[in-house]
Amino acid sequence: MLVRLLLLTLLAATAHAENLCRAPYALMHKDFKYSKYKAELEGVNKYSVAVLWNTFGNNTENLAKELADPRVTGVQVHLINGSCLKSNRCGNYEIVQGSHEQFQKKVRKKNEALKVQIQIAAAKASAFFNAHVRPDQKKFISPILETKLRREDWQVVAEWIAPYFQGWTLVWNPEGAKPGLPQSPATVSEGHGPTPQFVDNRCIANPDGSTPPDGDFAGFLRKYAACELACAWDQNDNCINRTQVGFLDPRQRNCKDTSGFKSIGVGMRQAQVPVEAPPDWDLDDDKSLAGCSKVYSSNDNAGGFIWKTSHVAEYNNVAVLFPAKFGKFKNVQVQKRGLKVGRVQYAPGIGFPDQAAGNKLRPIFRTDKAIEKYPYNVAVRGRTVEGKTFCWKMSNPKIRND
Repeated sequence: MLVRLLLLTLLAATAHAENLCRAPYALMHKDFKYSKYKAELEGVNKYSVAVLWNTFGNNTENLAKELADPRVTGVQVHLINGSCLKSNRCGNYEIVQGSHEQFQKKVRKKNEALKVQIQIAAAKASAFFNAHVRPDQKKFISPILETKLRREDWQVVAEWIAPYFQGWTLVWNPEGAKPGLPQSPATVSEGHGPTPQFVDNRCIANPDGSTPPDGDFAGFLRKYAACELACAWDQNDNCINRTQVGFLDPRQRNCKDTSGFKSIGVGMRQAQVPVEAPPDWDLDDDKSLAGCSKVYSSNDNAGGFIWKTSHVAEYNNVAVLFPAKFGKFKNVQVQKRGLKVGRVQYAPGIGFPDQAAGNKLRPIFRTDKAIEKYPYNVAVRGRTVEGKTFCWKMSNPKIRND
């Protein structure tokens, strides 16, 4: 029940600029395309940055630049790469190598050599951050990214590194989407995946390893606005190209693909805009419903109407989908008080599978305006080849409706 109440609270929230977070884990890679990354963050007023220390390289130049940006209000550091331990493919440059099982045994025995190894890395990292983090920036340290350690064993590692990060907030980040309560000495829990779940708002949400549902970064960031940080991540942030097949050593990746940066920038700019309650629907707004054979709500069930920012990186305006039973409308319009607002065009060759209709592809229509540019209280009108018009009444088109 507590989880449900929190999720309802988060869904109703508006993203706070100081809680927005960008997660370019590969920022220390020698080939990370920093200029392209920054270009897509134009117009984002404030955000924190989350990085993975050491795994992708030791180039701290871009990281130093990022921390010096007055818009960057905080930093999160993952010190040890727990992900590579799970699959036993950590490079010889990693702070901890081998398998998770080997790591687990050493931690349980409080292996002195392992402790020294980790503390040397913690000292090096803290020396850099103490020299570059401003007093006004929030500081979060996650000892292990996506750990599989038992809580009590993770606590041992956290206590090894805590003296080097005094004044930082410790983060408990187990693998998966349900981290539960923070493990002492941590005071914040971090969950990954498209829909992480938390028991309270001492949380950090990051889609790491996936994308938010339908690529809706703005929706993800708004949903977790009550968390300490709501982070946006794309596979390009790990220097993974969309054409890459299989695993490639993090330091051998070329970082050439930056196509995902644009969608994140759009989502963050949208998320920082306060979601205001739309004005009441009035008689003039009813003009947009004239001639409709039937009027539907824009918020319906699975397989219904969808109005959202497109997840296609080079597009990023609104994508509109209708229930599969209507097939392809001959014409689609958005109207405000009976007047057309912008253009809506069919996207040929693109479809969205509808599981409720046996995975029949639903046609996709695209608008010529960004989602935040639409006025309140509009109707989306679809006209069939037979001449019937079906309408969806939408009070707030500035956010996702489905």
